Amino acid sequence: MVSPKAIHAVVFDLDGTLLRTEHLQWKGWNIALKASGSRHHITKKQYQKFCGRSGHEIEKEIISSFNLRLRPGALLSKKEHFLHSHFSREPLHWARGARAALSFFKRRGLPIALATGGKRKEMMKKLRKLNAHLHFDALVCLSDVKKGKPHPDIYTEACRRLHVSPSAALAFEDTSSGVQSASRAGLKVVAIPTIYSSSQDFSRAWAVCKSFKQASARIKHLKLMRR
Repeated sequence: MVSPKAIHAVVFDLDGTLLRTEHLQWKGWNIALKASGSRHHITKKQYQKFCGRSGHEIEKEIISSFNLRLRPGALLSKKEHFLHSHFSREPLHWARGARAALSFFKRRGLPIALATGGKRKEMMKKLRKLNAHLHFDALVCLSDVKKGKPHPDIYTEACRRLHVSPSAALAFEDTSSGVQSASRAGLKVVAIPTIYSSSQDFSRAWAVCKSFKQASARIKHLKLMRR
């Protein structure tokens, strides 16, 4: 574990961290497989290795693993169609403790950014549905950078927009890919795994917590905030 330094900004991942949406990502891939005429099904356990990775990477591995004869993008487009349709019709839900965590840092005057590996259209649809975009000083997604997670680009850009050094920022993530992305950019990372990512490698995280409540208590105890 690295030595704690003062936190001047906080950056949050979206899916699985702030919103309970990973089950929809998992469901979306299975719906896409069925719509493509495949009888294969991805179990929750199998999805653990995919959770947090880019859609193109996941699609490529699924096609290879199941030996599917599909053109690149075909499976992903069906999955994205399901998600856009679902987010338009159905309610979205915050992850447990997410709103309290946002308020916890906001009350202390820290700028807050969102750093998601999703595309802008999907990101904004989710945020506007909950008026969640009002919580952030900067929004960064895959559409804003050349390389997505686990590359550091998204977190580097988030810190640039917040006008803070990555070494003075704290990230919240739920997957190994996200932790690697933030860590490579130079941020301290708190991992809060879900049932879809609990078996992943979080060795690069500054801390692994069971909940936002536990993470906030630890940060407060260590007096890491600037005010």
